[in-house]
Amino acid sequence: MIGALAAYAIDRYQAGGKAMPVIILATQMMPPIVLVIPFFLIFKDIGLTDSHLGLIITYLAFNLPYVVWLLMSFMKRVPRELDEAALIDGCTPFTAFVRIIVPALLPGIGAATILSFVLSWNEFLFALMLSGNESKTLPVAISSLVTQQGTAIGAVSAATILAMLPMAVLYFAMRRFLVSGLNTGAVKG
Repeated sequence: MIGALAAYAIDRYQAGGKAMPVIILATQMMPPIVLVIPFFLIFKDIGLTDSHLGLIITYLAFNLPYVVWLLMSFMKRVPRELDEAALIDGCTPFTAFVRIIVPALLPGIGAATILSFVLSWNEFLFALMLSGNESKTLPVAISSLVTQQGTAIGAVSAATILAMLPMAVLYFAMRRFLVSGLNTGAVKG
């Protein structure tokens, strides 16, 4: 929802100026490994290492530009006349967003949600550096099965299958909506 609000503000109200889409894209050009040590030091100082909140903030910081960029392209497909008609009918900009724009953006929001979930679910580097016993993610837990004494192949295989299971369930649950969302933007009316 944060990404949808940001995309709405950037597209409709030119929030951040005309350079904002380029700035969002530029944030994705820096390799994330450059930020591992600064994130670790900052989170260590404020007590967010080995916490779920620290991982949530990290994943939000890295996934939000992707989500905003994706939703900005979906936002361009929603006619501005819908906003204007809602405002003329007495809606506030936020009410117009919630009642008019969000239903039109649902395929994009679904795609952005899935992308964000997959990127967070599979992320390893920041989870390894910022998590501990209290907030260990599944990829980090699987990697801990590989030790100097050897690799527990059976346990690694079972854990990998369990790690893939939510992705498969998500795919089968959402594929109908994603395909309809992609087809919606494919034909101009």
